[in-house]
Amino acid sequence: MLPVALLTTMMVPFEVLIIPVFLLIRFFPLAGGNDLFGQGGTGLINTLGGVMFPNFVSVFGVFLFRQFYLGFPKEIEEAAIVDGCSRVGVYWRILIPNSKPVMGTMALFAFLWSWNDFLWPLVVVKEDSLKTIQLGLSVFDQEQGTAWAELMAASVMAVVPVILLYIFLQRFLVSGGLTSGLKG
Repeated sequence: MLPVALLTTMMVPFEVLIIPVFLLIRFFPLAGGNDLFGQGGTGLINTLGGVMFPNFVSVFGVFLFRQFYLGFPKEIEEAAIVDGCSRVGVYWRILIPNSKPVMGTMALFAFLWSWNDFLWPLVVVKEDSLKTIQLGLSVFDQEQGTAWAELMAASVMAVVPVILLYIFLQRFLVSGGLTSGLKG
C-alpha cells in the first residue's frame, strides 16, 4: 500500500503545490526574523535555503532508496549479524557504505532538479544576486527580440557544471559490484 501512496503523490504536479510550499517557506520557524511559531518575519523567502528547500526530500528519492534497499542481498546482512553486528551496525557498516550508487544517483537528480528549475526560484527570489542560472538566461529574451548568440553561449556555460558533476558521479551510477561479495 505504501508504494502506491508514494507513487500517487508523484503524480501531483509541482504547480499545484506552489502555494502550500510557498506558505511553508514564508512561515518557516526561526528563519528570516520569524519566531518559533513562524510569525513576524519573511522566513526563507529571498534566500538560497528557500530555493533549495523543496528539493531536500522528494518522493522519488524515498522510492528510489526503498527499492535499492529491498534489492540488497539479505545474505550480506545475515552474515554481519552472525558475526556479531547489531541492526544499527548493519545499517552503518554494511548498508550505508554500499549505498554509494543510489546516493550518487539521487545527488545527481536533486542537483539537476534544482539547477534546471525556473518557476520556483522565480516565485521565491527577488534579489538579482540570488537568482539562478535559468532566471539569468531569461534576460536574453527581450522586448526587441531574442539575443540568440548570447543566449546560446550562456546556455553552453550553464551546461558545463552539469557535465562535470556527471563525470564525477558516473562511477557511483553503476552498481554492478554490489553482489560481488556473494558466492554461489
